[in-house]
Amino acid sequence: MAAKRFLILASARSGSTALRNQINRHPDAICHGEVFAHNRVLSVSSKIKAALDGQLDRSFRERSPEVFLSRLFPEDDVRVQGAKLIFHQLLNERNMDFIHWIRKERPMPVLLWRRDLLARARSEYVLKYDVGLLKDDDIRALTPADVERDCMRQIGMAQFVVNGVMGLGLPTPLCVDFEDLIKGSEILNRTLDYLGLRSLGEDLKNDSRSREQQKKQRPIDDHMTSVVKHPSLEQFADVRAPYLERFAETGGQ
Repeated sequence: MAAKRFLILASARSGSTALRNQINRHPDAICHGEVFAHNRVLSVSSKIKAALDGQLDRSFRERSPEVFLSRLFPEDDVRVQGAKLIFHQLLNERNMDFIHWIRKERPMPVLLWRRDLLARARSEYVLKYDVGLLKDDDIRALTPADVERDCMRQIGMAQFVVNGVMGLGLPTPLCVDFEDLIKGSEILNRTLDYLGLRSLGEDLKNDSRSREQQKKQRPIDDHMTSVVKHPSLEQFADVRAPYLERFAETGGQ
């Protein structure tokens, strides 16, 4: 029997790593991380990584995309196979070969959305600060207008990418909100069931980077909090996924 394929599509800092890790722990599934990041191949599933002996790097992906995909998704080794993609990665012209793969394989889409766009923005700012992409002065220069632009960009990008990908003839998606996913096991079990996997009786476990991020104290924390909590941004604290109406009649959520 041919393996069942799936994709997790999400904005950055929306719980996709935790969901990916949880699915990858399932004995009947493999789930890769951001193997289509613009500058690297990130988090190939540990279940096949050792056998590949470091072959799947960015240069190999760009040089031999069809072979790259065939090694990521071996035909019969594991019955449920997938990967996560951040919305903007599907806008990268270097990933057009993957768009052709999506059209051919018609993977089952799991659309993951974080309703609290302010918390999402703060998490991304913190991550970029922690890895050195943003400095103290960059964070202190942030304004509510910057955060509003980020929130609007997430809404627009999600709608654009989802409409485009679903136009490739994919099955009806499962629409999942991060806020519901972390409440308990119900939404995680619904996701596993959608993929044809049995429940493991577990709640979602946050990834290690997110746990460390939450514990760490930074000199810019107070300013960042005051910016994302500005009263003018209140409408972005609970935003419905912009693509939901498209799937309302087909049971996408």
